[in-house]
Amino acid sequence: MYANDKEIIQTNAAKLKPVIAIDQPISIIAANAMITVKYGPYPSVTAAVFDSLANWHRPKAMRLYFWGNGNNYDRIIDIEKMVYQPY
Repeated sequence: MYANDKEIIQTNAAKLKPVIAIDQPISIIAANAMITVKYGPYPSVTAAVFDSLANWHRPKAMRLYFWGNGNNYDRIIDIEKMVYQPY
């Protein structure tokens, strides 16, 4: 799992399955042209915003990208209650 180019966790599917089998909190915070992402029990990672020319103060979209090695692993994320809170 990555946030921009920063690795959140790298493991095999058997070790990851118990974590992704239940809802996990996700936090995405943008400040000072950096984003900090915290997912579930893993340590947060901080990376530069993907597009430094974008207006990251007022995002209008969020892209979620899933990929794998041909296996059909879960690709589900629930963002129903995600809220953008300008600082």
